Amino acid sequence: MKRNALSYLSGISFHRLMALHKVLPWFALFFSAVHTGAMIVRANRQQPWAVTVATNSQYGWSAWVRLSLSLLVALPLLALDSFSQVRSF
Repeated sequence: MKRNALSYLSGISFHRLMALHKVLPWFALFFSAVHTGAMIVRANRQQPWAVTVATNSQYGWSAWVRLSLSLLVALPLLALDSFSQVRSF
């Protein structure tokens, strides 16, 4: 696997690509949490959550379910997969 098309096309060595592959999930997790927080604050300033849930309860619940599944389950699992102990298990 050290000789792959991505290394040839990008000109980046295999070891540097592996280091990026281990670090980028943590950046994705961090920035998705920051983005989600900013969007929650923005949405709350436009229309308070109590009004949103009272007028359209399905929207409020589906948004929270998607948020919890992606931000609290899927992305942390992907980030934890970057540890060598987890990958060797």
